Amino acid sequence: MKIDVVKFDSMNNLKMWRREVIDALTASNLQNTLRLKEKPEETSEKDCDKMNRTACGLTRSYLTQDIKYHVLYETSAMKMWEILEKKYLTKSIESRLLLKKRLYRFQLKKRLSIAEHMNNYTKLLTYLVNIDVEEEDKVLILLNSLPDKEYETFVLTLINGKQSLNYNDVSAALVNYEVRRKDKQSSSSSTSTEALVVKGRRSNQKVKGIRGRSKSRPGFKDLKKNLYAFCKELGHWKVDCQRIKDKNKRKESKTKAKLTQMSIPNRVVLHK
Repeated sequence: MKIDVVKFDSMNNLKMWRREVIDALTASNLQNTLRLKEKPEETSEKDCDKMNRTACGLTRSYLTQDIKYHVLYETSAMKMWEILEKKYLTKSIESRLLLKKRLYRFQLKKRLSIAEHMNNYTKLLTYLVNIDVEEEDKVLILLNSLPDKEYETFVLTLINGKQSLNYNDVSAALVNYEVRRKDKQSSSSSTSTEALVVKGRRSNQKVKGIRGRSKSRPGFKDLKKNLYAFCKELGHWKVDCQRIKDKNKRKESKTKAKLTQMSIPNRVVLHK
């Protein structure tokens, strides 16, 4: 059985990589080479040497070229592991600083789902296995990574009246809350869409009703082509209607008369 293992390049998680390599060695019956400081009595020196060289070769195949240089000539699988762990699985001040910076600056990125966010957080905690992180700190950092605008109510409800928090319980509560929130958003979106459709139908019905009423106005159905509704005479439109022209002329005459009267000043007669 072949085990797929991602090559270690010093950037991925050594503990996770080591677990995968052990599975690969186990599939090849070479897992005991990682625990052998000395040759077992029941195994010949030749067989022991062959097993170690095979285990070293298999382990090196899961290293990038730059990492291979550190264990290039090693023939003991156990010593190879010790070299890699000493170099890449250390509790130095520098490694603690870098990893804790990543931890304390961890925030939910835009357009990233809670499931992906939780997966990234779990990976980060796996990197921090060799660094002491309290259970409560894990919970508080996770809650602090959530934006206040969307999750403040959830966080306050979760911590209300509690003296301690369990990481697994909080993780499950967060996932459940996100599922309910998405269902609510989906339901709200569907309701809004249905409301818009109904509104559109009502608007269309209203327009049709207005058109129907305009056609049912008195006298409209009796009008024929080229028939002006004011004088009920065929053969002309409003612009050509003589009755309208006469009516407009009378209005103009009255207006001119009023303007003339207003322009004549009142005469004042002086008596001696």
